[in-house]
Amino acid sequence: MTQAHNATTVMNIEENTAPLNSAHLNLQYGEQSLDLLPEHTPFVFGRDSNSANLRINSHLASREHCKIVFRRGKFVLIDHSTNGTYVATSQQEEIYLRREELPLVGDGKIALGQSVNRGEDLVVLFRVGG
Repeated sequence: MTQAHNATTVMNIEENTAPLNSAHLNLQYGEQSLDLLPEHTPFVFGRDSNSANLRINSHLASREHCKIVFRRGKFVLIDHSTNGTYVATSQQEEIYLRREELPLVGDGKIALGQSVNRGEDLVVLFRVGG
């Protein structure tokens, strides 16, 4: 009698890291367009010109409002703010984050301190690729 074996398949390193090498995140804020790669993270949004990678000049934005990190093959937004961060995607209604985190998927909008529908001055467009 022959038994079927459900052995784990071992992937080589090139197969395992290929998605990571092509991962990128495009951010658009006003006239600025930025392409982030995993090695560009953590990437900080905020009011402080010394610590923020993307400066948002608004009283609704905290000095270090939120950041994007790359973890387990995903770009993850982490809120550290007083007023929270709002994220809306083409597949999902707006989500309010306050001291929480959310993987960014597809494309959408990030707003600091107010809804994405309340004003373009605080809205950052994003598109995840890879």
